[in-house]
Amino acid sequence: EGDADHGQVMELLLDCGNVYYEVDNKDWKNYVIKYDWKFDGWQNSPLGYDNLGVVVAANTKDGARPVTSPACYQVVYRRNEGGTPYFELYKYDGGDTTFGKYTPPEDFDVTQWHSYEIHTFNGNLGLVIDGEMVVTGKDNNPLTYGGIGFNSVNTKSYVDNIQIINNPQNAEYD
Repeated sequence: EGDADHGQVMELLLDCGNVYYEVDNKDWKNYVIKYDWKFDGWQNSPLGYDNLGVVVAANTKDGARPVTSPACYQVVYRRNEGGTPYFELYKYDGGDTTFGKYTPPEDFDVTQWHSYEIHTFNGNLGLVIDGEMVVTGKDNNPLTYGGIGFNSVNTKSYVDNIQIINNPQNAEYD
């Protein structure tokens, strides 16, 4: 699906919890991933745990290609039990550690294109939406390298203009 600003784009409609990895155990350290994202809706499913995740610093620590459940940071877009959507920044490393959540304002239309950045730098984490830092976190036992991926459960969305910036010079962290 395309539009005036986005020609061909990647459609994310993955089977229950499967992850599409764009790259595997890359030796990227301290990077920013930038991408444009547009949500196309929740799909019908009895799972009740629907979400879209963007995975960064994905690695298996043993050099094998990450296939399922690698250690990683994720930004997920999901709904709570009341149906309110929100973004969550967390780490998976055998268990989940949440660094922060962000509920966008009511006038934020996820069905329109928005620009996103996920920052990982020496354990400092951040989610930027349309140029505004909305979630930050500090990991005292950081994942320091790895690839990216996309994860979907019961959602349909589109991604475009994916950029990976290794050791960004303009990143600022507290």
